[in-house]
Amino acid sequence: MVFLKWLLNYLIQFEDYNMMVGQIPPRFLVSSEEIIGEWDWNKVDRCIVCNLPIQKEDIIARCPDCGNPAHRAHLLEWIKIKGICPFCHRKIKSLD
Repeated sequence: MVFLKWLLNYLIQFEDYNMMVGQIPPRFLVSSEEIIGEWDWNKVDRCIVCNLPIQKEDIIARCPDCGNPAHRAHLLEWIKIKGICPFCHRKIKSLD
């Protein structure tokens, strides 16, 4: 907090923005954008119970809260035993 007050006071003393940019030490400048992760749209969905890839012909079910997919039989068995979503850990009622 003390550093921020010092920096604010340091920056306020400049009237002209162009003059300010030229005199700010480089350690105060914000660097360019940094990519911290990328999304692969071709990524195959995986079952949240068994972690195996879900194929197009597989029957799937999704958690009503988080929406993550699972093989239907795996998720129903999991819910019968645990009663919660294996991903978000919220309670789920079994309809079967």
